[in-house]
Amino acid sequence: MQIIPYIYLTETFEKTILPTLDLQALKEKHKFTDLYIIDKMGIEKNRPRFCYYQQYASLFDLWIDAGPRRIDDVVDDVFAGAFKLVIRSELWSEKSFMRIKELTENEILLAVSLEGIINQKYPLYLLDEINGVVIFITEEHQQVGFKHESLINQFLDKRPCYIFTHDTLTYWASKNIEGYLKDITSFEG
Repeated sequence: MQIIPYIYLTETFEKTILPTLDLQALKEKHKFTDLYIIDKMGIEKNRPRFCYYQQYASLFDLWIDAGPRRIDDVVDDVFAGAFKLVIRSELWSEKSFMRIKELTENEILLAVSLEGIINQKYPLYLLDEINGVVIFITEEHQQVGFKHESLINQFLDKRPCYIFTHDTLTYWASKNIEGYLKDITSFEG
């Protein structure tokens, strides 16, 4: 199972933690090749911080999760150094991801919540248009009920899945997942 380090770009993180991180040393010590960037300003306010992407793209293959809303946003992410594009369907203005596939050969990942899977919020046809899924598990939805197994398995069986959780991976370790996201600050320097 692959471990993908992530950075959660928030104003607090940028001002306090980011200046103290030696990403080059972490990369060398832990043999990281990829870095998942969760850009809170991009997702919540449609103001992605491209300067960070460009800086990190020289070190890592970037998975950029900045909440693109239109094809222009995807173009910006690609030019900023995205290796994998993460799309949040609730922010995406189109019904399909086919225009992205026409534009770039970069992998497309769909960011979904466990709650959204359980509530059948994501149309399954979208899984045919992407390369993988990142499942975000919030604290209030960590427990998976037996009745939800088949819904979750539809996602796990269709495309490679990655897990984002602050909890242990006990439940997910027995599932067919490709990897999980782990906070880069939790690794020793």
